[in-house]
Amino acid sequence: MAGLLPNENINVDLPLPPALRRSCSKRNKRVAFCDIPPKQTMSEAMSDRPGRGYRSLWYTCCVWTCLAVFIVLVIALIIGLVSMSLLRATVPAIAVNALSFPQLQISSSSKQKLLTADVNMTFEVTNNNKRAVLNIHPLTIDVSYENLNIGRAKTRGFSLKTQKPYTMNTYTSVVKRNVDDSNTEQFETNIRAKQLVVDIELTGSMGISYGRLTLNGLPMTVKCEGLQQAVFSSGGGPKCKVKLFSFG
Repeated sequence: MAGLLPNENINVDLPLPPALRRSCSKRNKRVAFCDIPPKQTMSEAMSDRPGRGYRSLWYTCCVWTCLAVFIVLVIALIIGLVSMSLLRATVPAIAVNALSFPQLQISSSSKQKLLTADVNMTFEVTNNNKRAVLNIHPLTIDVSYENLNIGRAKTRGFSLKTQKPYTMNTYTSVVKRNVDDSNTEQFETNIRAKQLVVDIELTGSMGISYGRLTLNGLPMTVKCEGLQQAVFSSGGGPKCKVKLFSFG
């Protein structure tokens, strides 16, 4: 080749034509510029693409983040269930020890039915927890016969020390209150037969004190259902259902 010195090295970087590559491979496989790099597999080609490492890192972060959130939610659920179980164990036991109706009648006036009712009630409230002091806030008491409300009252708040019963006396009074005529016929029949069955519901809130730890404002509902005056004449004291947060 003209213009080149005898000792000058020749670097061939240009790709060879297909015919020349086949010719080189047949004549001499040791010729350096005839060597052809091996073909890459699909996985090797994909691994050489830019951004694949960032996507893999992003997917890994998402998986670990979702796993961490799931673990936190499970732990919170377990703590909530344990807390609810402990709170349910601290609710007071409430029983109705006495129920009487000193005055209970329905009168008629100008085609209206008027209810006059006095109801006396005695409740026994007991704190069965050995470590907690219960603070019962003022409760609203409703006495009803089916859908007919025959009295409402509000009690004072009080504290319950461990395993010491508290007697709560209360009464309701209604004087000539207009009632729906459709609900009074069976009601009057039961009054005359002294077979009146009433329900009592107490609603309010309570607090729990464990030493220096105090929880206040826990919603409480007490239901005493199917109460008959004849039961109390025989010395019975039906227990009521006590619920916190409307659960239980």
